Amino acid sequence: MSDITKELHQGADEKKRLEFEEKLKQIALKYDRWFSGHTNKDTGDKPDRIQNYFRYFQNHEGLTQLYIKDGMPIEVDLDCREAFKATFKA
Repeated sequence: MSDITKELHQGADEKKRLEFEEKLKQIALKYDRWFSGHTNKDTGDKPDRIQNYFRYFQNHEGLTQLYIKDGMPIEVDLDCREAFKATFKA
């Protein structure tokens, strides 16, 4: 892959990451009641934050993947996965 192609690819990835993070903010607002009433089991922080439950990374093939920790309600988990698919699989 040429340097120009890598830069274009990285720029596109950054745009998608920002788009995904914006979707996560909307999900956090949608489920604010749960997050504000929940204490993070790892940090003890209250209110809890959606950012405590996920990370995304590039695998060895250069594809972005999502990892979501256990502990969120299934509805929040599913919304996060759908937002990820809509952003990175499009």
